[in-house]
Amino acid sequence: MKAVKIISSVILILLLLTAESFVMGIFSVDRAVSKESVYEAMEESNIVSELVDEALSEETVNMGGTYGDMLDAVFRTQAVKDFLSDYMTAVIDAELYGNIYEEIGSDEFMQAFSEGIDEVNKSGSYNISAMESEFLKQAVQRKAPDLTQKLNSQADRYDSLDGEASEKMADGILSDMGFLSGPVKAVSLLVTTLVCAGLIALCWTSKLGFLWCAVVTALISSVFWGLHYLIQGVISISASDTMMYLMIEKGFGSVYTAGFIIAAVFMAAFIIFRIIFRNKKKTTHNENISYTESTHI
Repeated sequence: MKAVKIISSVILILLLLTAESFVMGIFSVDRAVSKESVYEAMEESNIVSELVDEALSEETVNMGGTYGDMLDAVFRTQAVKDFLSDYMTAVIDAELYGNIYEEIGSDEFMQAFSEGIDEVNKSGSYNISAMESEFLKQAVQRKAPDLTQKLNSQADRYDSLDGEASEKMADGILSDMGFLSGPVKAVSLLVTTLVCAGLIALCWTSKLGFLWCAVVTALISSVFWGLHYLIQGVISISASDTMMYLMIEKGFGSVYTAGFIIAAVFMAAFIIFRIIFRNKKKTTHNENISYTESTHI
């Protein structure tokens, strides 16, 4: 019976190792392509500046320095940044999952651009008149196709990342991920929870199930921690191609942080239940002794 229990425990531990690796992989990708990660990566990699400098460079030169600076200021407002982050999230979502997104030359973008002009005027950095506002809007509308192309190219940026190893890593994480749908995430999380619960139940007497869950979770979290710092090293080497790396880094970072917290909870549960179980065992033992002594008397 003891041998069967040991074999069952080993099987459940291996299943937990596999299931947790899969779940953490899914959620790291999910976090990497989330709106928050896209927005933060845009901020840190200065993608907005690239869009202004590259996609609108000819137009800003033709408009002259003052209008070029105005346009640059509008593109750096919260309203435009929010729209660009939403758009980039939609583009990447389309790349990974095949969903349809609306191109940037839409009325929605022009509305965001108008809000950006209002934001600049409110900030006091520029006083953009109605005529200047219309001039800027027409310029952006004319360059919208170029802007869209530049944004789309950011979603494919990992195809041209420096270094064969880093390119394979990015491709492996971000290519052909359409199968990671909501139901798959829910089922994988449920399977992991059930396997962990089964291990705890199987080892309930010794409470070692909590310990094994903590060890497995910490082990997998350590792997993602290592990948996170590996990506950070790659970012410092390939500064010109940072956006996709930053997104991947944020995915790994959120997963290993959550993993270590969960591992700590399992470890705390192991310690607490062991103490309770030991005290209960001592109490029961003392009661048995007292009962035996009273019986003899």
